[in-house]
Amino acid sequence: MNDIVPNFNLLNINELPVLVRPFDLADYLDIKFSTLIKYGSVKEEITLSESMYKIFTIKKKTGGKRYIITPVDGLKEIQKKIYRFILLHVRASRFATGFIPTKSNITNAKNHYGFKVIYILDLKNFFPTIKFSNVFEMYNLKFGYSKAISFLLTKLTTHLPRRHSNGMLKLLPNSESFLPQGSPSSPYISNLIFSEADYALYKLSRKYNFEYSRYADDITFSSKERKIVPTEFRAGVTKIIKESGFYINYKKELITRTRQKITGIIAHDTHLTLPRQWIKRLRAALHELKYLDCEKEALEVLLNKLKNVQGRINYAMGVNRGKYYHFYLEFQELRLSKFKYLFKDKKTI
Repeated sequence: MNDIVPNFNLLNINELPVLVRPFDLADYLDIKFSTLIKYGSVKEEITLSESMYKIFTIKKKTGGKRYIITPVDGLKEIQKKIYRFILLHVRASRFATGFIPTKSNITNAKNHYGFKVIYILDLKNFFPTIKFSNVFEMYNLKFGYSKAISFLLTKLTTHLPRRHSNGMLKLLPNSESFLPQGSPSSPYISNLIFSEADYALYKLSRKYNFEYSRYADDITFSSKERKIVPTEFRAGVTKIIKESGFYINYKKELITRTRQKITGIIAHDTHLTLPRQWIKRLRAALHELKYLDCEKEALEVLLNKLKNVQGRINYAMGVNRGKYYHFYLEFQELRLSKFKYLFKDKKTI
């Protein structure tokens, strides 16, 4: 019966929409039933125009290429709805700081200043490691949806790899769908699936007097009491990650007792700061505003520049208000003098 009947108790606990038939899912997502079936079908081969994903590469900072798999607009809108109206109903672990509406990389870094030692790990191929079976199990066993609805939701939020052959896209032998990195629903799904590992890593961390947090595939441990990372602790971390089905990128493994960049923010022994180059660019942007010829700028372009600088200053103060408050004062002085004419009867940009 689990094929077609959901676990109503679980759906109720998670405050999830009750979707019993595929028709219910199509109605809830505001799409035609034929569209749902199209996305849920698995053809041996398809044309390039039938593909629901676009694949492109970006350069990694450390060299090499990263493949980004992004859905076409129609599927992207569906995935956004699944994220907002289904996925967000289920809370990720409190140790996840990436792609959580109320958290950020600042939240992540604030867990770790004041340290004596920091231990950083990176998870290898984080999104592609999460397969169809993992996502299906999440919808079915954690959320409470029937196997039929869970199958369709999984099809809508995973990518099935194919290869080019004579102008067509053909299924790869024994391939399994995985989380595409460019999907709006993938980051939160990854947080939900890694939740059990989060709690296991936290429990181990407390045993050895370490703090723990994770920002997507970046894992950070720090201790205000220990000066070294015990071998048995590292072995325990490796075991938990491996047993959870994930892999460590040992090229990015790092142990340090000096200031360290954590998700783009510099953690010192007593406070947080931003990288010098970041601050240098902010100073340059403020300098540009100071000497900008407003008459040569279109109003929309000018407002966008002001919004951009204001956003960067707000971010800086979120990292360290005391250290970067002078940027806010400088911006406000410009806003109330040079750009005052733009904000008549307006309190904010």
